[in-house]
Amino acid sequence: MNTCPHCLVDFYTPEGWARHRCDDLHLREVWDVLVEECGASEDPQAGHGFIAFAHYFGDRSDLHELKEFRFMGSLGFGGKVWHQPHAQPPIDVNYYAEDESPDRRAAAQRANERLARLFG
Repeated sequence: MNTCPHCLVDFYTPEGWARHRCDDLHLREVWDVLVEECGASEDPQAGHGFIAFAHYFGDRSDLHELKEFRFMGSLGFGGKVWHQPHAQPPIDVNYYAEDESPDRRAAAQRANERLARLFG
């Protein structure tokens, strides 16, 4: 397992900034949530692309900047996973409001509940 010393997820707590170090296994768990709950591509290259994206941003100095990764899936073109340091949880799935449907709302809610447990 590759543990990247730079791949960090920042989030804000009442005590101040906290960092959660993500290894490839943890990032794969995030991708699995996107596949299972939101219909992200099961192609291994898509998952590798997400991990590479996370490592790229983890190696930059502007870690507190909002970051997004578009995976689409069953959430449509606006299906994205966001790193929002001030939010709890710091990782969030959403989609374009104009594309909302009961199925999309339920899928995003399930995904966000699982991501909250991963980063809780």
